[in-house]
Amino acid sequence: MKNSVQFCEKSMKNSVHLREKSTKNSVHLCEKSKKNSVHLCEKSKKNSVHLSEKSMKNSVHLSEKSKKNTVHLREKSKKNSVHLSEKSKKNSVHLRESLRRIQCTCVKSLRRI
Repeated sequence: MKNSVQFCEKSMKNSVHLREKSTKNSVHLCEKSKKNSVHLCEKSKKNSVHLSEKSMKNSVHLSEKSKKNTVHLREKSKKNSVHLSEKSKKNSVHLRESLRRIQCTCVKSLRRI
């Protein structure tokens, strides 16, 4: 009987001890979870800000690059236009000279006839 009472008391103490330990663990895990949640939230906000800034920088960079390309293409187009205009003038002069030669040749041929 005495053993039975001792066993019962010991069992009750263990039960109380385990309940207290379980409660402490539960509280500890809850606090840890809250801290992790706050930490992850802050990290997420920082990443969001970082990505937003990076996106803005890329946007500005691409805009500047686009402007430079536009200016470059405009200048290239002007140069090509000037070049083609000069080439056209030269061709025109060359054709006029060729026509004169042909006319002279024709006139000479006609005089012979």
